[in-house]
Amino acid sequence: MKALEVSPPIAALMDLLLERNRMTYLPAIHDAYEQLVDDKEGKIKGAVYSAYPVSDGTKARIEKALGERLNKKVELHIEEDKELIGGLKVIVGGTRIDGSVKRQLELLNESMMKE
Repeated sequence: MKALEVSPPIAALMDLLLERNRMTYLPAIHDAYEQLVDDKEGKIKGAVYSAYPVSDGTKARIEKALGERLNKKVELHIEEDKELIGGLKVIVGGTRIDGSVKRQLELLNESMMKE
């Protein structure tokens, strides 16, 4: 740790994780710390799932709309999911907005089964 010039608190944490054979927790610790930093800076991260590529302009509009709704700066990661058929699914924090064709078909099927 000295050769890497790691701060004493981080070195102590790494020693503790090594001693207790808990290095597998390191990614979870990183994610939790990153979440704390994002909260402090008023940011929230999420993902947009689409059957087709999403343009930067569309991504920016979605981020802006969600940012206004959540009162935070939203940063979205785009992922293609061919199972959606069309439309978008957005997951930000604990919020899920599913406007995909697949979900609309599922809702239609459930509605028809009830009748």
